[in-house]
Amino acid sequence: MKNGIYFCPSLATHHLFPLTAALDNDVRVAAVLHDMIPLRRPVHEVGTIACARLKKALDRSNEFDLLVANSRATKAEYVSTYRGCDEIIVVRPRARFRRTKVGKPQMVSAACQKEYVLFGVANHPRKNVQICLDVANFFRSIKVDVVAMGGIQTDDLTRLVGNRVSDIVRFLPIVSDDHLHSLYENSRVVVVPSFDEGFSMHVLEAHTVGRPVIASDIPAHREQIDDASRLFDPYSPAALIEAYHAIGNNDAPSMRPIDHEAEEEELLDRLELLMA
Repeated sequence: MKNGIYFCPSLATHHLFPLTAALDNDVRVAAVLHDMIPLRRPVHEVGTIACARLKKALDRSNEFDLLVANSRATKAEYVSTYRGCDEIIVVRPRARFRRTKVGKPQMVSAACQKEYVLFGVANHPRKNVQICLDVANFFRSIKVDVVAMGGIQTDDLTRLVGNRVSDIVRFLPIVSDDHLHSLYENSRVVVVPSFDEGFSMHVLEAHTVGRPVIASDIPAHREQIDDASRLFDPYSPAALIEAYHAIGNNDAPSMRPIDHEAEEEELLDRLELLMA
């Protein structure tokens, strides 16, 4: 289509052939830059293919008319290495849940009838699964369960944490959005211990359902959380416990506001200019 816009959903994974076709047909090109994690993390964590694919895409990023970053942290890192600010805007994701209404949901997981903290982890080394095990005895001592979302299986745990698998932590399978909403909303605290993120959906979703969050002290989380006492060194179980205590009786989410409407309006305005 002449004078159209090819909007690439991911700079790294859907980039090369569609970009070439778009350029050959005089089509404007926009793309989403989710994060630059493959360039920050060791190759053994993200894989050589992911590293090479993102590097190849970024090296050609001057061919895009517009880039959309998922956070200010992602934009700042990209701009410092590749190009100026004019061609990249920030549009942060929306939560998959609507903001919680008054009252608690009726559905609570049968595995989570006691008070619990909910860890936002996944089947990946940078998600820092091991810290769940490191702090499990502390939470058990205060009669709080540790529940980990993310669908991590036994074989995954062995790969991620060796022989340290513990029955103190409840590792949940992949659940429906409704069930996940309930898990968030009924938790005492949501813990996001990642070593690296571009933008944390766990932080956003916990905030959306009105739950407090403590999270690793990394740029993405500093952008989202405005209370420094709720950030902790992801290598330090003691720091995580200290951040948990810092919440005290204040269970407010403590998240910096995001003006989704303004960000999305800027995106539409920029796309309209490209189409002109």
